[in-house]
Amino acid sequence: MKTIDKGTLTRTILLWLAILNQVLTALGKNPLPLDDNTVSTLITAVFALLAWWRNNDFTHAAKKGTELTKSLKNGDSVQVVKASDADHEFTEGGRMMSSIENMIAWMQARKGKVTYSMTSRMGPTSYDCSSSVFFAMIAGGFLSVGSMGNTETLFGMSGTKLKEISRGEVQRGDIFISGTPGGSAGSDGHTGIFLSNGSFIHCSYTHNGIAIDTNDAYMSTRLPHHFYRIVGSGSANTDDKPQMVTLNLDGQFGNATAKRLQEYFDTAGKDGVISHQYKQTFNQNIYAAQFDSSLTGSNVVKALQRFLGIGQDGLFGQATIKALQKHLGTTQDGIISPVSDSVRELQRRLNANKL
Repeated sequence: MKTIDKGTLTRTILLWLAILNQVLTALGKNPLPLDDNTVSTLITAVFALLAWWRNNDFTHAAKKGTELTKSLKNGDSVQVVKASDADHEFTEGGRMMSSIENMIAWMQARKGKVTYSMTSRMGPTSYDCSSSVFFAMIAGGFLSVGSMGNTETLFGMSGTKLKEISRGEVQRGDIFISGTPGGSAGSDGHTGIFLSNGSFIHCSYTHNGIAIDTNDAYMSTRLPHHFYRIVGSGSANTDDKPQMVTLNLDGQFGNATAKRLQEYFDTAGKDGVISHQYKQTFNQNIYAAQFDSSLTGSNVVKALQRFLGIGQDGLFGQATIKALQKHLGTTQDGIISPVSDSVRELQRRLNANKL
């Protein structure tokens, strides 16, 4: 009897798939799916070819290929007897082996073909930074199907699924997470996968989709960068939380609403502060405003004014408030009240990511 390592066979088949997927991706074609059915078909084909080479017993080979596939799914050991005098025992219990190349192939297959969205992040035509990394890790066998979360979830895997490393140690298949653990939701976090020490692939707002970059600045210029190596496969503690922060519809123009507005228009300094505003009775209830007498104005207000098609002085004046109220379909009185219907509608639209 000859003992064959079940994991070795699976690993070999997945390697073939990874190489083929790289070729298909380079040719601009869709890669093969890396699911149980594909692996099952390949295993059966391998057994059939071996059987033909030995004694042309295709039926027996197909049956044993199916048995092996069941064992791979169940994580059990099974004895498979070929239609020859030699017996082969598959002794390593385990599921589909994890593959860095399959993980990367998932990202590369979608490069330039999908868009970025924090609200429609579950595919197949749009993702955000964290959902794309989760889907890629699932494709690589590092996470169970159905796993999902955000950058906070990824930070939470440190010490179990992920091992923190230095920037100099980074190699193909490692991941970066930008931000601070406990405060990386929304635009305060970003993540992607390294193709080499000097390049990475990620889904970003800047590129409106999945792209490759070679400058660490594209990980974020304002957030700290953390680097991790994936150290395990299978299940992990995930929480299905979105990357985007959902606003409470309280009608109050506070820092959270200002920050989501900054995220929506992708302005510099997403700090939740509407800087350099001139305080007057009609805008004094913009709680996120920083009032002074400089009349410098705010970048996010300029972006909003540009969107509304009015003059762009960066000041949240009465004309800007009325234009916003008109666009939102609320009463055009030019006043932001302590609890405002206009702000509540603004919050609702920001949650939908569509002003």
